[in-house]
Amino acid sequence: MKKSILLTIVLIAVIAIAGTFIINQIKKPDFIDLLQGDNFPNINLYNADNEKLKSTDLLTSIDGEKVIFHLSNYCDACIEALDTINNIKNVFGDENITFLLLWEDTIPIRRLEKANIDLSNNFSTNNKYSLNRVKPSAFVLDKDNIVLMNTPYYESIINSLFDKSNSKLLSDKVSSFLKNSKTNKDKPLLLFFSTTNCEACSEAEKTMETLKDTVM
Repeated sequence: MKKSILLTIVLIAVIAIAGTFIINQIKKPDFIDLLQGDNFPNINLYNADNEKLKSTDLLTSIDGEKVIFHLSNYCDACIEALDTINNIKNVFGDENITFLLLWEDTIPIRRLEKANIDLSNNFSTNNKYSLNRVKPSAFVLDKDNIVLMNTPYYESIINSLFDKSNSKLLSDKVSSFLKNSKTNKDKPLLLFFSTTNCEACSEAEKTMETLKDTVM
């Protein structure tokens, strides 16, 4: 009788834990419409060890500009983008730029290790917040954590970072990145060049997104 009661209690506990996990996964995160010119919001983030910290504390501890890749563990395109993100980090590794990966839900530790991406630069909102309806996407922040660019086009990120440097070495690195891009091997690579504080560029990005949906 006692074993039966104990088994029932354990079963209820397991169901409760599983139910809580499922509810957390189903619950939609709060959407923050983060636009160019906005300050990055002060929200709770969690590192790979599930330790909580404030985004403001994290960002203010970093000198210079930051690039934040906004991703989701349940987005195939985001996982596929990890190699591209790693290439971008390698290209601009000598610049005063910090690259962070912000996961909307959970941090895919095994996939990151497979892609040779440092876990210490990965954070999640634990499905509490979404900063862009399009994923993968990226934000470029200045030293004061103001959004300079919000774009789903990583080529735009490259162009923006390249525009800040006149380094011949950087030029060679960018050329090497484009040459070795997986996208470039599989299909023609369409480069879209834009700049910050450019209203026409923002409109052109919307057109490019429509074109992408049409031809993909």
